[in-house]
Amino acid sequence: MKLTANKCKFIAVLSMITDHIGAVLFPREIWLRYIGRAAFPIFIFFLIEGFFHTKNRTKYLARLLVFSVISEIPFNLAFSLKPSDPSDCNVYCTLALGLISMWCFEKLYDNIPDDIPSWLLQVLRVFMILGCFFIADFLNTDYGASGVLAVLTGFALKKIRLHRGVEITGIIAILVMHHMMEIFALLALPVILCYNGKLELKSPVIKWFFYLFYPVHLVVLYLVSTRIMI
Repeated sequence: MKLTANKCKFIAVLSMITDHIGAVLFPREIWLRYIGRAAFPIFIFFLIEGFFHTKNRTKYLARLLVFSVISEIPFNLAFSLKPSDPSDCNVYCTLALGLISMWCFEKLYDNIPDDIPSWLLQVLRVFMILGCFFIADFLNTDYGASGVLAVLTGFALKKIRLHRGVEITGIIAILVMHHMMEIFALLALPVILCYNGKLELKSPVIKWFFYLFYPVHLVVLYLVSTRIMI
């Protein structure tokens, strides 16, 4: 069976909402969280695909940053039952930092004046990466620095043109080091192996659906959870 990019993303969305239903409404049903582990590596994989194929990386990053702001209150309401919670930050922040780190790394690698020593380049790379890691942990983004590292790992594996199965496995390996429960992220592997490299349908409706679904479903979960508690 072959899957287009949109179908893979729909699978990731189903996995994510299963995870969040478990976290918000049925915290004792841990199997729901296991199913949900497939979502993040799939989203990382397509973040990297988007980075390489988008016509405008600035707009791509802007969308991620805008939706990180839009999603923060729904995220806090769903998981903390209050509009502000400095102890956590939504996954759009992690993805935006991942995109920034990929972009900075590529710029450093591809546009280097001849008069810059190689050792200085390595130092700049390290500080750039550590900066993204620090921001992720400082803001307590979803998956924190491990999420950014997973993005960079997938980016590096794609950059050297390894098979997408190796790419997604590398992403999952980093997430497993973050938390052992992420071993269930291996559920994402067959999805990516079935990916046929095609978008299927380039539609603004579908494009914005994937962006809007995250904050909207969090608001719905919050409303449902408060209704249950009443």
